Amino acid sequence: MGWALVNEHLWAAAVSEPLFQHFGVHVRCLVAIPLLIAAEAVAEAVSRRLFPHFVASGFVIDATKPRFIEILRGAARLRDSWTAAAVMVALAVLLAWRFTGVGAVQDDALAWAVSRDVDLPRLGFGGWWFLCVVRPVFTFFLLQWVWRLCLASVVFWRITRLELQLVPTHPDRAGGLGFLERMPVAFSLVVLAALVTTSFTLVRSELDRVWQTST
Repeated sequence: MGWALVNEHLWAAAVSEPLFQHFGVHVRCLVAIPLLIAAEAVAEAVSRRLFPHFVASGFVIDATKPRFIEILRGAARLRDSWTAAAVMVALAVLLAWRFTGVGAVQDDALAWAVSRDVDLPRLGFGGWWFLCVVRPVFTFFLLQWVWRLCLASVVFWRITRLELQLVPTHPDRAGGLGFLERMPVAFSLVVLAALVTTSFTLVRSELDRVWQTST
């Protein structure tokens, strides 16, 4: 934003599409990325409440407790794996680099950062910062949560393979597993971040269509 302000790309001055018209850029930087970071604390709090309940409520008996603990520890190792993190970083960077070069100045999300030097379109520093820093960071956090969602699915699948001591007559009508309905809360901020990013991108596209029609 500082670059856009200094180079008069913040308002409709040197460019026909100023930064303030690109809602998706603001939402991704100021809303989505902070939400993806804050989701870490939410997921941790939910996990610390739900998984111990399997043992405390007697669903996991002493005979299956070691296996249950190993499932959770295995998932934690994969979650904190440096190899997985390196793969996600590489994917995030490669996805960003895919848009570098000539195609970068044709990317609608970067139209606010394009200047014309002797009638040739040129991407300014603000555009390169968004392309090489903001977009990879956002993509990395998103990939990280996709990875964690996969891990959570595997964990619950492996838990279902254990001999759980369910209670058919439990009033929650789920054999006593009704407490798991709170599990989606762990990913609520992630879903919100994805929704606001997608929504404002669609809003931008719709406004472009309206502006083109009106002119």
